[in-house]
Amino acid sequence: MLNLSFDELTSAVGGVVIFVVIVIILIFTLLFSLKVGINAVKGKNDGYGEIFLTVILMNVVSFLLLLIPVFPLIMSILSFVIGLLIIKARHETSFLGALGAIIIALIVMVVVLLVLGLIFDFTLMALFELLY
Repeated sequence: MLNLSFDELTSAVGGVVIFVVIVIILIFTLLFSLKVGINAVKGKNDGYGEIFLTVILMNVVSFLLLLIPVFPLIMSILSFVIGLLIIKARHETSFLGALGAIIIALIVMVVVLLVLGLIFDFTLMALFELLY
């Protein structure tokens, strides 16, 4: 049986809740930014469900490729290219359109996270200190 005081328990649960909230905010930021990127290059299937599935597919492929312990840099590049191909196929855009969508999504994500940081008064370093 765990022998935790009430203060220890509430601080542990509070840390988990903060972590879950941060992950949810990051997922919604990623979905929003990729939606803006795909809309900017006039891609099809731009609903949040389709974009969520695209993000899941890209992450699973990246994870599986990065499990291969040979040449991690080559596997990272291959993972990026396959991610572009997934966007190209699922959202009916060109290869350069998929690259543009990723670049626009990256810019939108940085701006959104900076605005959230200004609103909630945190920095990226403070976020890492909170998580670790």
